[in-house]
Amino acid sequence: MSFGVNLDASMDSMEETRFKKKHSDLIIKLVKKLHFTYTELECIFIIYYKLQKDNTDKNATGISKNQLRDVLHSGLDMTDDALMDRIFAVFEKGPGTTVSMETWATALSLWLRGTLEEKIDYCFSVSINVIGKLRLIRFMTFWVMVS
Repeated sequence: MSFGVNLDASMDSMEETRFKKKHSDLIIKLVKKLHFTYTELECIFIIYYKLQKDNTDKNATGISKNQLRDVLHSGLDMTDDALMDRIFAVFEKGPGTTVSMETWATALSLWLRGTLEEKIDYCFSVSINVIGKLRLIRFMTFWVMVS
């Protein structure tokens, strides 16, 4: 654990320490199932926390769909709005318009360090028929590949 280390110079050290202490159990749980180290997950959670603080809807429990869209566009160079909507739908299966902290970390783990098999399963889940049938259709596969 890096309780004595300040990971983000733009954040107050006490605020960062409280944040890291509050979420240390979740980080320990996620280190076991994701492709990140403890310190990397702390940094990913701090990025999430800063995005959440910047959210215009103060009652939101996570980062908004538009904030995720901005991150996908600026950080991963995704520009297709329809594809970003499908990505959001795959990760947030429940109702709502926000992305949870655990979902955020899981998505980044998959996109940045996922195995080939995990990425293939994810691409399949994004490109299945919009109706929800578990079959690929030629148009949808072509659309995802071109995007």
